[in-house]
Amino acid sequence: MVDGAPASTLENPLPLGVVLAGGGSRRFGTEKSLFPLSGQPMAAWVLDALRPWTSGQVLIASSPLAAKTLGVPSRSDLTPGLGPLGGLQTALEWAGEMGHERVMALACDLPMVTPELIGRILDEWPHGVHAIVPESPGPLGYEPLCAGYEVAGLPLLEAAIRAGGRSMESGLEALGALRVPRDRLGTEEEVRIAFTNVNDRKRAREVEKMLRAGVSRWGGGS
Repeated sequence: MVDGAPASTLENPLPLGVVLAGGGSRRFGTEKSLFPLSGQPMAAWVLDALRPWTSGQVLIASSPLAAKTLGVPSRSDLTPGLGPLGGLQTALEWAGEMGHERVMALACDLPMVTPELIGRILDEWPHGVHAIVPESPGPLGYEPLCAGYEVAGLPLLEAAIRAGGRSMESGLEALGALRVPRDRLGTEEEVRIAFTNVNDRKRAREVEKMLRAGVSRWGGGS
């Protein structure tokens, strides 16, 4: 564990920004979070999206290399083998230690997500809702790895894990997640681009070309 973030007993009104980085990737042959994308590591784009809306940013990763490269505190999963669900569990516990009530979690392979999109998700988040997740054109129809989670929901999440839950879908069900309709997030094209999942080198090259060609990560619609 690499843990450079101070604990706090004071309530922090802003979410903790959490990058879910996992570990190595067979498709990339290296740590996915550090794969170079238009001049900086992929996860650096994600950190840039989180910074305007969060008070502090941390990394959930199995290796200290990403944290050292990106210059942010890091922890490995409390419960190995759970994938992103274990990362979320770790993030919520860490956020509670730091005095945060909420986290805004974003996967390292969603570099096209923008601060504008993060802001729109947070704007739709009522107090007392344990999780808020944006709808998307992806295979699930929503994006659990670009979503907000309340620290108060941690006991429900851990109960789901003890009951055998291993997927983010099971976690969202346990938390009673609220979905944000796509039309509240932006235009169809904006949302499609924002949720581009860079899951292999081919997709990384496509995103690289988009960025170098000046394709905006956000269309500017309000």
